[in-house]
Amino acid sequence: MSLDVKQMVQMVLEGQDKKKTIDEICHQYGISRNNYYKLRQEIISMALEFFCRRLENNGDECYYVLKEHRQLQKKAQRLAQEKAKWELKYKWLTWQLEDDGKKSEYTKNRIIKDAVPGG
Repeated sequence: MSLDVKQMVQMVLEGQDKKKTIDEICHQYGISRNNYYKLRQEIISMALEFFCRRLENNGDECYYVLKEHRQLQKKAQRLAQEKAKWELKYKWLTWQLEDDGKKSEYTKNRIIKDAVPGG
C-alpha cells in the first residue's frame, strides 16, 4: 500500500493518541512495524523542518533544535546497536553456561558410574 503524506501524518497521529496499538495501526495501513517507525521519524523530521522555516525570526534557534534532534536520532541508533550487541553477548553466555552445565552433569554422572562397583 502506497501512502501519501496526509495518510502518513494521520497514521503517526493515531499512534500518538494511543487509542490503537501500533500493531493495529500497521495492520490498518498495511505496513510493518519497522516501516511505521521509519515513517514516524520521517514525519517528525519533516514537521520540525516545516515549523523552523515558518519561524523566520528564530532561525538560529530552529537550527539548534534540528541539530539536537538529529543528534538524538544518531544516539538512539547507537543505543539500539549497543543493545543488540549486549543481547547477543547475553545469549552466547547463556548458551555457554547451558553447555557447561551439560558437560558438568555428564562428568558428574561419569564419576558416579566409575565409583560404583559394577556401574
